[in-house]
Amino acid sequence: MTKPSPAARIGICIATYRRPRMLATLLKALDRQTFRKVREPHVAVVVIDNDADESARSTVERAAVRARWPLCYGVEPRRGISYARNCGVTAVARECDFVVFVDDDELPRRNWLDELLSVQARENADVVAGPVLPRFDELPPAWVERGRFFVRPRYRTGHPLSVAGAGNALVRSGLLTEQSGPFASQFALSGAE
Repeated sequence: MTKPSPAARIGICIATYRRPRMLATLLKALDRQTFRKVREPHVAVVVIDNDADESARSTVERAAVRARWPLCYGVEPRRGISYARNCGVTAVARECDFVVFVDDDELPRRNWLDELLSVQARENADVVAGPVLPRFDELPPAWVERGRFFVRPRYRTGHPLSVAGAGNALVRSGLLTEQSGPFASQFALSGAE
């Protein structure tokens, strides 16, 4: 069994904007995480609602009643993913060893967190990024498939990357707390990576 630390503290940050059903599905998936490669860490989950109307509040409050791990809710009224992610970093980074980012439209497999932590421990990595694979409720039109808009490069586990998105990433907290607002606000509405 690989162990990142006997007392690994993980903060999972979820930025959300007006997608309560997808958020509810994601929160249920987090509750079903399994650990076979690493010892189960201490986890806290923070949902940052990027909607000033607080459209995610009731979803988070309902999920918090039965959540496996502590689940907190915050609001970042300034529109843009970088503002929401920075708010999440502020909420958890100083209290944990690693911050894990996952978006409200993602659906992690049961071993998702186990895999991120296992790779981190094996590689002693400051950042571990996993793939974000598309899922469609309906088969997309042929022109979408031909355009390969959702095809992203895949790399073998342990392959060093110079650039990675934050949609499925684990980051050593110290890297995030070294700077004020690690996600650049000028990219708030274009991905923030």
